[in-house]
Amino acid sequence: MGSCFAPNLAAWGRLIASAGVTVVMVEFRNSLVPSSVDEVGPFPAGLNDCVSGLRWLLRNAGELGIDPGRIIVAGESGGANLSIALAMTMKRENTLSSVAGLYLMCPFLSAEANSDPRSSEVENDNILNSGPKPNAFAVAYGIEQVTQRNPAAWPAYASTEDVAGFPETIITVNEC
Repeated sequence: MGSCFAPNLAAWGRLIASAGVTVVMVEFRNSLVPSSVDEVGPFPAGLNDCVSGLRWLLRNAGELGIDPGRIIVAGESGGANLSIALAMTMKRENTLSSVAGLYLMCPFLSAEANSDPRSSEVENDNILNSGPKPNAFAVAYGIEQVTQRNPAAWPAYASTEDVAGFPETIITVNEC
């Protein structure tokens, strides 16, 4: 859910850019609600948009004045999910070396609800998580992605092999 044009995410991009780095934000098709366009797309539409965006950036890095060896892929919530899936896609294509690192903020890794009373999902219910519950995302993404335990759709299903060889990865959960 969301859009790179949303004020909070646009501000996040400007904050990162203020550190002297180039920020490229890819608008991707959401699976549940429209982003900046009316179109929604179930999995793998958003992932395909992100992969296409990274490929475009790599092709145009020189023209944009970007060092292609210093590209970090970042995302928040569902965007962090897509960042992991993008890295797994690049790994399968033997192009993961084009990604120098991953920064994942509050990654939304699983479509299955967590009923453990210690989980942030339960602890923060109706505070931070007042929107659709995970099952709504599972249905919107394609319930078969859950039943097939597809790690490209839901990285919680990833094996050690799926993520072996990933570049440096930072995960933050913001104490939630």
